[in-house]
Amino acid sequence: MKQNVKKISNLSLTAGIISIVLDIWIPWMGLISIAAFSLCYVLNLVQELSANRRLDPISVILCIGVVVWLIAHQFITSEYVGLAGQCIIYMYLIRTGKQTLGKVDKGFVVFIAVAVLIGLMKILVPSKWTDILNIIFQVIVLLRFIDPILSRIALKHREKRLANEGVNN
Repeated sequence: MKQNVKKISNLSLTAGIISIVLDIWIPWMGLISIAAFSLCYVLNLVQELSANRRLDPISVILCIGVVVWLIAHQFITSEYVGLAGQCIIYMYLIRTGKQTLGKVDKGFVVFIAVAVLIGLMKILVPSKWTDILNIIFQVIVLLRFIDPILSRIALKHREKRLANEGVNN
């Protein structure tokens, strides 16, 4: 089940990223992006449940906040509120990463800090370059979030494989 959830989460993330790009030319792709990212964030909760056999209430609250933000973001024009929503997403990613992996990835926190600074720079110095840099860093943060989880899954799989080979020998 864990592998299926991870595959669906990765497909959802990929669909979300692709639909963000396609939203430039096809306006309704933004709705697919919202649905895909919402599914991805909810599946993070499923992964947390799978890893810990329980859900952390703070993670659930943050996940609800993230999904509400993804929907509300379409109707809010304030750049500062947008940055606050981005911070909610990042808090959720840090929290679920800690719950799933058992520790806070300090490198990931550094990426998030840079992403928030770029988001602030986008507000204070608006240009196409800061917009592009902001989107790129948001994608990097998401991919960076997934990397340790994939590494952990691969290590567990490797341990099982080595244990099976040891039994067979």
